[in-house]
Amino acid sequence: LVMQHLTLPEAPLNLEAHFYVDQKGVPADLAGLLQGLCDALQYAQVVVDDNWIRGFDGSRIHYDEQNHPHCQLELCPLRPAQKNL
Repeated sequence: LVMQHLTLPEAPLNLEAHFYVDQKGVPADLAGLLQGLCDALQYAQVVVDDNWIRGFDGSRIHYDEQNHPHCQLELCPLRPAQKNL
């Protein structure tokens, strides 16, 4: 089995992440969840440097009534209008 990595090009990116958390557990803060996810994406070599993640538009915390915490994410280039931010 050959392990292949998908490393995105060095360019400004937007990360939209939806965190589904357990309402009964420790309260989650969006900034901490996003930082941990950015670090994990860099560690997994999806991004060369998490400094390229310049936007978090659309990211949210949701409560999972079924108590199945998970994260869904979309990582894409910043739209031209976003690059000036």
